[in-house]
Amino acid sequence: MGSIKQIEETIFYKGELIKINRPIDAINIRICMVHQHFMLVPALSITENVITGAEPTKDGLFIDKNAARERVSEIISSLNSSLDPDTKVGTLSVAAQQQVEIIKALYRKVDVLILDEPTAVLTPTEVVGLFKVLRDSSR
Repeated sequence: MGSIKQIEETIFYKGELIKINRPIDAINIRICMVHQHFMLVPALSITENVITGAEPTKDGLFIDKNAARERVSEIISSLNSSLDPDTKVGTLSVAAQQQVEIIKALYRKVDVLILDEPTAVLTPTEVVGLFKVLRDSSR
């Protein structure tokens, strides 16, 4: 049998050598990935899915739901999307769920967005819509 070979990767980002061991390491330097299989909780609203792990707080203790909803609404509006931030994700189409994943990344103010097969589960019309969202979000 063959032996296992460890491969070392060298990654430079913004001119500096970086090491990414966990997803949070990438998020902390403003790199985010939208996976082909979404990481959303169907029973939660769009806002709740978007802010999970990056919740704004009041007095450092309580989740500031109003601030969260307002920020998510601003992002949705900036994308010219008609999504309602209070909608349960489980009721959304696949294309809308993909938008939610992109909104999650934008909420975290990412500089680099990596998409894993972004059009694999979309209809041709949804593909056009996805690329419109991506163009609009890059402005």
